[in-house]
Amino acid sequence: MRRQDKQFLKLNDRWALAFDPLQWIVQRRAGIEWRAMSFISTKKRILLDVLNKKGVLPTHEANDVLRYLPENFIEWHEHYQTMESGK
Repeated sequence: MRRQDKQFLKLNDRWALAFDPLQWIVQRRAGIEWRAMSFISTKKRILLDVLNKKGVLPTHEANDVLRYLPENFIEWHEHYQTMESGK
């Protein structure tokens, strides 16, 4: 089965955020590949908690993006789809 996730935010050199139609996906670099480590389909608060527990230290730029994410995945995904369709 082919995964349909899409990376949208590099948190630092080893960590990134991706998504699929159902959830945010926390990814960690393993050599040249990115591996899914956690899946969060609900609230931004939980996503931030997962990043903290994994010891992820986002860059200043990534922190700015995280700060302005909507409060839950559904809102974020709807906004993302709207932005993508406007291209």
